[in-house]
Amino acid sequence: MPSLFQLTFLAPEEETDKVLGFLSLHTLNGWQEEVLPTGETRFLIFNNEKSVLEGLQQDILAQTSNVQATLTEREDEDWLANWKKNFEPVLCGSTFVVLPPWRKDDYNAQGRIPIIIEPKNAFGTGQHATTALCLTLLGALWEKRLISAEDHFLDLGTGSGILAIAASKLGLSGKGLDIDPNALHNAQENAQQNGVVQRIQFQHGSLELVHGQRFSLIFANILAEPLVQMAHAIAQVLAVNGQLILSGLLDIQAEKVEKAYLEQGLVQSSRQLQGEWCALTFTKEQ
Repeated sequence: MPSLFQLTFLAPEEETDKVLGFLSLHTLNGWQEEVLPTGETRFLIFNNEKSVLEGLQQDILAQTSNVQATLTEREDEDWLANWKKNFEPVLCGSTFVVLPPWRKDDYNAQGRIPIIIEPKNAFGTGQHATTALCLTLLGALWEKRLISAEDHFLDLGTGSGILAIAASKLGLSGKGLDIDPNALHNAQENAQQNGVVQRIQFQHGSLELVHGQRFSLIFANILAEPLVQMAHAIAQVLAVNGQLILSGLLDIQAEKVEKAYLEQGLVQSSRQLQGEWCALTFTKEQ
């Protein structure tokens, strides 16, 4: 039986953002994540190549101070097949359900819009609370008619493309930006899988690509600190009466992010929680 290597990180609350940010950029095949009752977060990464995990371990420990790391070997008892078997559809409010490709033909969506995502990247499989929160809030905006099929969206840090795809399935068109070319390749594949590739323009880069443009709907599911730093730039590209959905942050980080966007003259619409994770919505009234 071939070997499978497991790298475990145990990160205290103050180091979680750093580990999440690094994994989202450098771990294309995803990871497992669990917030423990102690407030720490446990991350599990699997790979058949020990050297890959050794390099990842070295890089993260060099950038953090209180993270514990353990690299172990285990027998690969068809881990991928078992993982696929246990990958459950994700219900996101009353509007969307996220499905892997191998469930698209045998799952009863019961009126929800199915989003088919190949789970290659954990930032955007729907399994993470922040992604599910964004999809739930998008559905709520649609049901309240605060967005329409004529609107244009911007998905900043598009990852797997899941939020851009969801908006496109409602009839909107727009752009998905990411600084990771591997993520963009995955996003393009997922858009093709969902039949909305013609509605989304994926580009390598960030807000510098849309300077001077305005969007009626903006998603930014990234991390708390970048959200704070980019508050002015994001507010500048949000159209009047536009809707902004922010996530990628813990509940304890919400106040700092809220303050940054309220200082830009935006009006806060909601704060929604799922476990320790949080998503915020704002609108631009003038």
